[in-house]
Amino acid sequence: MEMAYGHIKIMLQDQIHLQLEICDKTHIGIPEINEGDFEGVTLQDLGCARRVITLEAITTLIRSVLRKLKEGEDDQSFTKFSKICRLIGAFRSIKYPSSYIDTAVINDRGFCVVICVDISFNIYRNIGSIIWEANPVDPENSLLQPLSDQLIL
Repeated sequence: MEMAYGHIKIMLQDQIHLQLEICDKTHIGIPEINEGDFEGVTLQDLGCARRVITLEAITTLIRSVLRKLKEGEDDQSFTKFSKICRLIGAFRSIKYPSSYIDTAVINDRGFCVVICVDISFNIYRNIGSIIWEANPVDPENSLLQPLSDQLIL
């Protein structure tokens, strides 16, 4: 039980860090909440409402990172593809909560591999400053769509 609590504590610290990064990059503040609006609301309802808010914020952040990458601008927080890969993992977890992301890493070929808890995975590649989702069967030669196309809400 103590080990599970430690894992939850780390996850909460990661969420706080991500929230601060999103606020810093997007200049979107933490929303004001009227507690009366949430009387009789279930935990599932709160989760859905949170995903709507965080999806908008993380989508704005990713668009900013992609624009800077394409224009060759330096983004101090997301200079490495590994950090962008983790951001993609967070985005996919929020957008597709039933298959949330367990791991987002760069493999030995330089591809971003986003692995879901059900062991399914997605692969992303950075080609000419454009990040593409690649076909997991043949990521070297088969691209599916640019990440920017997946950001449409």
